[in-house]
Amino acid sequence: MSEISVRFRIVGIYFGATYKNAVTQEIKVSVPANPTVAQVMEAAALEAVRGQIPGVTSFLFSPAAPTPDEFCESVSVDYNKSPNGRLDSGLYRLQQSEEAFQEQILQYYIFDENFVQKNTKNEQAPFGGPPPVEIEDGDLVLWRMVTIATKPINSSRAKGRQNRMSKAMAANL
Repeated sequence: MSEISVRFRIVGIYFGATYKNAVTQEIKVSVPANPTVAQVMEAAALEAVRGQIPGVTSFLFSPAAPTPDEFCESVSVDYNKSPNGRLDSGLYRLQQSEEAFQEQILQYYIFDENFVQKNTKNEQAPFGGPPPVEIEDGDLVLWRMVTIATKPINSSRAKGRQNRMSKAMAANL
């Protein structure tokens, strides 16, 4: 089976976002042709364990062995040195959550080698089975945490604050 090289990055915890001469350097992994997103993540986790990602002692995701229909629930990276010169070393995690009026979900995007997005629906998709578009040699798999409003906020306090802010903004126009 032939292998391809895929780039990998997680926005929000700086994983795969090292900078060299002001250019972002993503993590590059080798995976079998036509990989799932989970296979790309597994390859990145192995690179971390092998010490091949500078400053990273481990990269984990959950579920670790996803079924084709499962969504990624969390990602975490343990840095033994600052990932970007501004953050402290230590464990960083993004985890899905649901609150009264919003939920935070992990979404992935697949970009070609020219940074053109290939999966353009921008929706949460399972990561253990075939992705919505084929991952090809040179592509980038990029994860990010997205907050989605799920219900209107119907409290009089929130509406009153919104009205005051709207009037203040209108007065400044």
